[in-house]
Amino acid sequence: VDKPGIIVDIDNEQKKYGTHNGLFRYTIGQGAKIAGLNEKLFVAGKRMATNELLVCSGSNNPALFSGSCFIKLEDMFWVDENMRTKTKGPMLLDCRVRYRQTSVKCYLSFVTTLMGETGYKIEFEVPEKAVTPMQAAVFYDGEICLGGGLISYVE
Repeated sequence: VDKPGIIVDIDNEQKKYGTHNGLFRYTIGQGAKIAGLNEKLFVAGKRMATNELLVCSGSNNPALFSGSCFIKLEDMFWVDENMRTKTKGPMLLDCRVRYRQTSVKCYLSFVTTLMGETGYKIEFEVPEKAVTPMQAAVFYDGEICLGGGLISYVE
């Protein structure tokens, strides 16, 4: 849906940069091209309810990094289905959220959220850049792929 909305600075919400032509056109972490602006901005988030595109300055702005994310139970797929019962407590695993990315250490835990959703919480040992809902997170034990799932939301 090409629904125009406002571009907002995530570090100073009073600062607006004009309008965008649809949130679906933008990916978290990508450069945000804004006509007439010399400063390089990056997409830091999307507010679907208000149709706002959130941007920040600097490719290492803390707004681009996430400490954790969540995968709904039905969006998680295991190579060995017995893994569903083995992942109750936090397991230290290698995780990849982008193709060709070097894997990073994370803790994977089976949880029930305050909203009553069951699934898997991923807590990165070091905050990870540009983690995005609907991106795949794939888990490894060394070189062995254990499974993966679609990220529902990022924290």
